[in-house]
Amino acid sequence: MNSIEKICIITGATSGIGKYTALRLAKEGWVVGIICRSEKSGKLTLQTILSACPTAKIDLFVCDLSSQSAIRSLSTSLCQKYKKIDALVHNAGLISPIRQLTVDGIELTFAVNHLAPFLLTSLLMPVLKAAPESKIVLVTSRAEELGRINFNDLQGEKKYNWARSYTQSKLANLLFAYELCEREKKNRVSVLALHPGLTQSKLGRNLNGICKYLPLVLNPFMQKPEKAATFLIDLLNLPYFSEPGYFIKNKIARSSQYSYDKDLRSKLWAISETLTQGTK
Repeated sequence: MNSIEKICIITGATSGIGKYTALRLAKEGWVVGIICRSEKSGKLTLQTILSACPTAKIDLFVCDLSSQSAIRSLSTSLCQKYKKIDALVHNAGLISPIRQLTVDGIELTFAVNHLAPFLLTSLLMPVLKAAPESKIVLVTSRAEELGRINFNDLQGEKKYNWARSYTQSKLANLLFAYELCEREKKNRVSVLALHPGLTQSKLGRNLNGICKYLPLVLNPFMQKPEKAATFLIDLLNLPYFSEPGYFIKNKIARSSQYSYDKDLRSKLWAISETLTQGTK
């Protein structure tokens, strides 16, 4: 592998923004590692990208991001495969209509949407630092404006609500991004968060009751993932960004007041370390 080639790792790359970002980067000459939960879906995505771009340099990694041992195995594979990583895109996410626990005993939404990026980033930091400059991008949502971190019921044990769990996880993305940026500034690691705008996706596919019809009603009014992917590509092509950056589409913006709370950031970081320490 040419040391000059840029390498990007993308989670949630079998559909939507992740898939089109992988395709665009491959066409631009990046080496792309796509992380997928399903090997079957991953291979189909691989075939689609190679059909559209026969010269694509693309690798498939299968990982269940709800499992911390699987994330640990993934990071080992990535560090063995690549001497450096120029960009890490945390795009995978979900909404769980009912409270479910992972194999690690952690509420599913919190595990996949927040702890998975937290842990994977930590484990990949050596190869991210090995790049002259690297970027970590968390695909988040303006739903974070409705989020609150409820440390008294972080995982919905007392009362679970899918919307509260999801918005909490999106706020957690920003708290993590801002805290990580402060910690890694000296290493020339840019940490950015992106709300790409309302985009057609499979995010709400597991909703039940009347809510299951929301994607059908809203999708015609949402942008196509091909368009949303352009905003992510723009971020990856930015020069080094020394400050925490939150973007709505292609414009830098301010996030909710809670996302800038340093005490909140530190407390969430400490709890996240505790919940993932068994795999480090």
